[in-house]
Amino acid sequence: MQIYKCFKSDFEDLTKRINRITKKLTTHNKKWTFEVITETIEEVSVIDYRNIDNVPMWQFKPKNKGKIAVDVISYTFEMESLKLGEYEVIAVLEHNAIQDSQENLIHVIKEGITIPLQYRTVKSICEHCNSDRQRNKTVLLQDNTGTIKQVGTTCIKEYTGIDGTDIINNYMDIHNICITEVNVDYDKIGNYPKYTSTLNYLAACIQLITESGYSKEVTKYKAWEIAEQSNPDKKYIDKAQQVINYFKNQTFTESQDFLNNIKLYLSQEYTKISGFIAYAYIAYEKQLEYEAKKQAEQANKHQSEFVGNIGDKIQIELTLKKRIAYETNYTYYGGTSYIYIFEDKEGNSYKWNSANFLEKVINNECIAINEGDSLILKGSIKAQEEYKGIKQTVLTRCKLI
Repeated sequence: MQIYKCFKSDFEDLTKRINRITKKLTTHNKKWTFEVITETIEEVSVIDYRNIDNVPMWQFKPKNKGKIAVDVISYTFEMESLKLGEYEVIAVLEHNAIQDSQENLIHVIKEGITIPLQYRTVKSICEHCNSDRQRNKTVLLQDNTGTIKQVGTTCIKEYTGIDGTDIINNYMDIHNICITEVNVDYDKIGNYPKYTSTLNYLAACIQLITESGYSKEVTKYKAWEIAEQSNPDKKYIDKAQQVINYFKNQTFTESQDFLNNIKLYLSQEYTKISGFIAYAYIAYEKQLEYEAKKQAEQANKHQSEFVGNIGDKIQIELTLKKRIAYETNYTYYGGTSYIYIFEDKEGNSYKWNSANFLEKVINNECIAINEGDSLILKGSIKAQEEYKGIKQTVLTRCKLI
């Protein structure tokens, strides 16, 4: 199956042309299929067809101006073999199509066939009427024995018994507009949406964020300019590849739409200007921080063990990890109580629920004990509980030593 290509921007016009031709094919009872295969972004060559130096046409060669990423649609178009009576049309020869050249243009009608080299330079003769006169086109017909005959277009009906000129032209039209390789005309380069390498664009975003921070309104546009004008430093390319690999290998939940969108954008080889890609490095750093925190919490779950037995009196050095204040209605006037979470040197967790605000007296001045401060606490073990999988020794009637 032959696959053809077309720029997405040209596909609507191509479809209209194919529809016009297939209507004619249908009137001749010819079967055909037309199917879109994929829509992708591909790098194609940019060709400059301008003859700036005004050299003679037979000496002029278009210049390759590099490559550009564009939207490309791949499709198939198949027609049944074109038969006129007992003969199959395999090609049309176009004579004198190229100025100052003795070679013919060969329009292959039968897919997969190799036209003998002699027809590249054969004269415009007709092997039916045996006349050697100037013709613009001749047709190559093949019988069931494989013999090829070159026949003039005006002799087609008399030779085959069928007036096939119109249908032959339809087959030629299809082969002329269905091409396997596309390139961009340098003069029309502004007509195509701009794409760049996702890897380079992300690297440029990372470079900007590293050097001057992230800006929702600036980063995505400035990074695009960097990616288009130059190649980012290798260290940013390497970092960008790490970010891409990270997102590709992650499975996010349905509620994580934003991260799923970043993953989708980073999975493409080419991209337009994108706020999702511009923010990808920030999201990556936050995810790593979140995962590190979860790992630390998980480690604490395994480290913390119950201490002593219920009813035991203990005196122990602890570090205040968290203080949670909440309002109570234990009295007519209400008040504030606190939940204190402590940790000992072995990583075991303790909890104390009290109406007292923890503070120490230094030089007759009360100073609050803050999270991260160490202290010695004396009290009794009230209970042993688990909170979110973490074993906690619950204290009561505590006193700061």
